[in-house]
Parts: sequence; structure tokens; C-alpha cells
Amino acid sequence: IEKSLRMAGVLLEYSKKAERGRGYGLAQELLENGSAYKKFLEIVKAQGGRTPINLEHLKTANYTSDVKAKKTGVISSIDNFAISKIARIAGAPTDIRAGMYLYNHRGDHVKKGDKLFTVYAENKEKLKYAMEACEAYCAYEIS
Repeated sequence: IEKSLRMAGVLLEYSKKAERGRGYGLAQELLENGSAYKKFLEIVKAQGGRTPINLEHLKTANYTSDVKAKKTGVISSIDNFAISKIARIAGAPTDIRAGMYLYNHRGDHVKKGDKLFTVYAENKEKLKYAMEACEAYCAYEIS
């Protein structure tokens, strides 16, 4: 949410919808009052999607595996390239139920064994390859 609000704030300022330095606050207000969600639904409808979106119908893939912290510390960085690569190997975005769920953010304190993220895939083979990619690509840096 924080990253999205920062990015939206920059866009609001860049497009002159908000004064310099006030974009984040406007983005947060639009999110909290439901205006952002209404605009999202307009975009979905304009692209031929179904509205309203029933979040209960969004299902994840049947095959899952968790990636856990190998040590205690603070998450100093998250590699977006690695996250994207792992999600694609799992089948996203082609398999609409495949992907990843990230439990932590940069700056969060984690203990050894805490879940960092879950990988979702439509079949065992894709999950196997995605988990191999988790070993090859260091998605989270813990200091």
C-alpha cells in the first residue's frame, strides 16, 4: 500500500492534480474514501472486464509452497526482478491463479523461520521450477 501511495502521489503531482509535496496525501484520501476503487472499476469496465469484482471469486492455484527466512534480521531489500521471475516461472500472468503472496516489506523485522512469501502454481512441475528459482534468485535480503 505504501509503495502504491507513493507512486500514485508522484503521478498526481506530475499530472498537476496535486500540488508538489501533496500527492501522497491526496492518494491516501482517494484510497480511503473509495474514489480510487470506483476509478479502478471504471477502468476494468472500459477494458471489458466484469464489475463489480467479487473478491471471494479470486482463487489461488492449488499447489503452494512457502519460502521462509533463513535468519533473523531486518529485510534490507526485495529484488523485484527476482519476484517477477519466480512468479512467471510459477505461471503468472498466463495462469491467472498463479503467482506469489508477499508477507513482508523492506524494513520489516523477521525471525528465522518466518514466512516471507508463498508461491502459487497450477501444477506440481511449475511449482517445482518456481521453487528452484527461489534458490537461484535471492528475492529478499535480510541484514
